[in-house]
Amino acid sequence: MSTCLPCTAGYECPNAASSPSICPAGTFSGGSRTACEPCAAGTYSNTSGAASCSQCPVGHACSSASATPVQCAAGTAAAPGSTVCTACSSGTYSAAGSATCQSCPVGSQCTDVSLPQLCGIGTISAGGTVTACTACTAGTYATAARDSCPACPAGYECSNPSLGPVLCGTGTYSNASSTGCTTCPAGSFCQTPNQLPATCSSGMSCSMIRCSCTVHT
Repeated sequence: MSTCLPCTAGYECPNAASSPSICPAGTFSGGSRTACEPCAAGTYSNTSGAASCSQCPVGHACSSASATPVQCAAGTAAAPGSTVCTACSSGTYSAAGSATCQSCPVGSQCTDVSLPQLCGIGTISAGGTVTACTACTAGTYATAARDSCPACPAGYECSNPSLGPVLCGTGTYSNASSTGCTTCPAGSFCQTPNQLPATCSSGMSCSMIRCSCTVHT
């Protein structure tokens, strides 16, 4: 007496009198099926005889259920189960195979959605959706992290934020936020560039170059 067997997983048995037929790539069968079923959108089976379809992995696209998932290129992203990679919006970025696009980091700009670029000297960014860094104004300078424009320190001049603070020369001085150094006035001496001019005592003469006072003889 012959026995009927259940159709094997990964095969279809449309006719009980015929041998099981293997499911082609892009389809599956859980067993005891008369027909193979197509993989749902966002899933795949890239080999024949699949008992189930696999979810498209993170950072990949499965536009064809019968093909191997395709990794998303830099500047695009895909969540698990995606059929296409989605381009990053302006001011964000992603590396290849990313699940999501990232905000532009502090101190950088993201004109290229595949890679942040550090802000140049004298410019800054607060991060987020940034397509261009912002230039510091005269009298300020950009920090090394390119995240803020503090006031130029006393004793320095910041006429060009792209050069950073420039130390005042001998015989000159400056206050904070200065765009230029001021020559020490006659009758005064400038001991250091970050101190205001000091007036010589009566009976003394000053040399602003040496930043000292000399007694008259």
